[in-house]
Parts: sequence; structure tokens; C-alpha cells
Amino acid sequence: MRFAVYGRNIDNSNRSGIRLVFEHLAYRKDQVFVHESYRELLEKNNIAFPPEAHFFNGVGDINPLPDFFISLGGDGTLLGALPFLYPYSVPVIAVNVGRLGYLTTTEVAGFEKLLRTLDMGQFVCEDRTLVEAFVSGQRVDSFGMGLNEITVVKTDTSAMINIETYIDGHFFSDIWADGLVVSTPTGSTAYSLSCGGPVITPVCPVLVMSPIAPHNLNVRPIVFSDDSTVRLIIHSRSNRFICSLDSRFVYLPVGTEIEIRKSAWTLKLVRESPGQHLETLRNKLLWGSDMRNRWKFHGKGPPATLE
Repeated sequence: MRFAVYGRNIDNSNRSGIRLVFEHLAYRKDQVFVHESYRELLEKNNIAFPPEAHFFNGVGDINPLPDFFISLGGDGTLLGALPFLYPYSVPVIAVNVGRLGYLTTTEVAGFEKLLRTLDMGQFVCEDRTLVEAFVSGQRVDSFGMGLNEITVVKTDTSAMINIETYIDGHFFSDIWADGLVVSTPTGSTAYSLSCGGPVITPVCPVLVMSPIAPHNLNVRPIVFSDDSTVRLIIHSRSNRFICSLDSRFVYLPVGTEIEIRKSAWTLKLVRESPGQHLETLRNKLLWGSDMRNRWKFHGKGPPATLE
């Protein structure tokens, strides 16, 4: 198999895990391509990669395209890899050597098993929706897309912003708040969740708009079709605001109109089973965590006292 590998951070907490991943790839004699920026980090940290490895800056440099793209890190590493993947449909394996790793495919301990699963073709690829943002017909930044969300937020610590919102050309509302999040189903468990937005399973063809600290009690998150186009006009006593796309951001002048819509490009995220996102929700975000379930399903009685 042919694997392209990308990462962006190596420290004491993940060094051994990264080393183990490359040992597995070398043992199998897979063809490995390492991102140029990651190559420098690996060499600096004395982590060996296959001596016959090749190097790339974007997936398009590799001909023919790799069978899989491996993101070594956490969720931030996966988000940072998107510009190197675009516009190709290479399946992505996200190996968690970070902290929570909510979006990741597997932990390091399960990587060898996952490789056997790939050999047998017993895996699924989830198509994950991205959103893109335009100003005057041009992308907001050089990539212009977000896998989790696109956010507008104030720059001053005191003054709110007023967000004039339209959906499919119809006026929706003037929202007075610290900002507004337009999220994909993937991003529903990220910033949007912190703002009170709903959890949405990845296959749902919807977007969710969640206000950040709204000044009105009757302003709440709203879910709408991902075929819709959202237009935002930002007003403020300040002279600029922030528009962020996942972990990237730009400053824009007040009065700017931003058009947000679903991207035609999707991320293909490798999963070991169709229901893995439900397992992740339960195990990593502790969905429905309740001591009563532990007693019921694991045969353990209640503790002497409950705090």
C-alpha cells in the first residue's frame, strides 16, 4: 500500500507513539511519503522513517495518488492537513497521538489492527461535509473551508457585534452577540456544542447556526438544510471583526458581507465500523455517563455513599 503521512508536533507525550507507527509501516514494507515539514521534525527528534520514503508538500505531488493519508496527531492536526489534501479524495486515517482525538480513526495501540483491516478491505469511509466562506466572490483565505465550522466573533472585549443574517436570500434575524458559529455535523461536537448547539450525526444533510453569548433570551441554535446559503453582514462599534475557519482566522472590516455554503469537496474519513462515531461520542464525550448504567451492565453494586 501507499501511505502519505502528515503531522505537526512531536514532544515527550507523543514521541513513542509516532515512532511505533513508523515501525509498523517499515515492517510491512509499505510505500511511505512524508510531508516535508514533518520530515524535519522527525529528523530533529531522531525518529526513523523508512529509508526509501519519498517526500511531498501536497497530495497532488504524489503520482499515482496514495491509497491512504495518515494524520498523526489530534483533531487540530487533522484540521491542519485539509489544505494538503484538497481537492483529492484520498481516504484519511487519523491516528490519535494527541489528547482527546475526537475525530481520529484509531489510537496508536489499535494501529496495527487497523492496518490488517485495511488489507482485508473491511473498513468504511465517511464523507464529511465542509463549509466554505466567500467575500465578494473570493475565498475568505487561501483555503476558504472549514471541516468543523465558520465563525464570526468580536475583537473587542466589551462591545457586542450585530450579525444581520439571511438564509437563502430571506432575512432571518439581527443577532446581538459575541459572535455566531455556522457548523457542519462534524463540528456539532466542537465550538457549536460549547454554545449550546445540538449533537448531529455525521450523515445528516444539515448545518447548524449557533449564537455565541447572545444578548437575547429568545435566540437559540437553529438547524437548516445544508443546501442553504447563509449570508452574514457584520455591524459593530469596532472597526473590524474576526472570521475563523476551524483553527485559521482573518480580520475583516465591519460591514463585510460573508456568504457561507456547503463545499462540493468532502473529506473521506476512514472508520473501522459504521457506528464508530456513536462509540466515540459515548467514550470520549461521556454521552449518557451514569453510575446506574455501570451497576446494571457490569454487575457492580452502588457505593456506600453517593456524593
